[in-house]
Amino acid sequence: AGSVSNKGLEVDLGWRDHIGDFKYGVRGNLSTLKNKVTYLNKSIDYITGYSRLNDPLTIFEEGSEVWHFYGYKFTGVDQETGEPMFADLDGDGQITTNDRTNIGSAIPSVTYGITIDGSYKGFDFIIFGSGVAGAEIYQSLFSSDRTTGNRIKKEWYDNRWTQINHKAIHPAANADLSKYCISSAMVKSGDYFKIKQIQVGYTLPKNITKKFFVDNLRIYVSLENFFTFTSYSGFDPESASVGTGSGQGVDTGTYPVPKNFVAGANITF
Repeated sequence: AGSVSNKGLEVDLGWRDHIGDFKYGVRGNLSTLKNKVTYLNKSIDYITGYSRLNDPLTIFEEGSEVWHFYGYKFTGVDQETGEPMFADLDGDGQITTNDRTNIGSAIPSVTYGITIDGSYKGFDFIIFGSGVAGAEIYQSLFSSDRTTGNRIKKEWYDNRWTQINHKAIHPAANADLSKYCISSAMVKSGDYFKIKQIQVGYTLPKNITKKFFVDNLRIYVSLENFFTFTSYSGFDPESASVGTGSGQGVDTGTYPVPKNFVAGANITF
C-alpha cells in the first residue's frame, strides 16, 4: 500500500585513559532520523491509525512522517467568549474535518546517550544517561471526557478562561471542547534527558576476602531513573513516547518508568 524512507546518521565515540591510579572512560552515541512516507496507493487518501471515540489521532499519509498526529491546528482562545479557535485551512469560513492536518510526530529526530565510568583503587562508579530531541507527545489522557472525570490537571484549571482571566491559554470550562480535544493544543514536546543509572561500588582487597574463602567481593548502591530533565507536563515522557505502530507517542496514562534504589553485592568464590 505504501513506501517509507528512513535516513539518518549514527555516531558512537569513546575515550579511555588514566591519571595515575584513577582510570576513567567516556562514551557517547547519537543517531538522527528523518522519516517520511514517500508513496501511498493513489486510491487511498490516508490510512487511519490510533483512534479515540472514532476520531483518528494518527494517520499514515504520503508526504508526512509515519503515523503522524492528526487534528485541528489550535490558534488560541477567543478572549471574549473563552471558546477555542482553529485555523481554517481550506478557507471556506468554517471549521470542518477538512481542516484537520499534520499536528506533530512522535518520531524523535535525534536519539542520544552518554556513559561515564571510572575507578580508583577499590572504588568504581558509572553514570549512564539517554534522551531524545524532536519528538512530540499527544496528551490523550487529559483530553477525553475532560469535563466529567478527574482528569483536569492543575495547569488546566489555573490557566483556563474566566470572566476575570481573558488572556488564559486554555478555554473556559463550559466551552465546546470537541475539536479542542483533537487539536494541536494536546500535542506537547516529548524531549527529555534522563539519568538512567548512577552506581557506586567498592571491591574489598583480596587479602581480606581470602580470609573468608572469597575470591572477589564487590558491594554497590545504585540510583535508577531518579533524574529526568524535560518540559513535558505528563507523568513521564519516556513511557509516554514508547511503543510501536500507530499508537506511538499517544499518552493514555502509561505507568511511568519507576525510580529504583538498589543495593547489592557480587561475590565470587
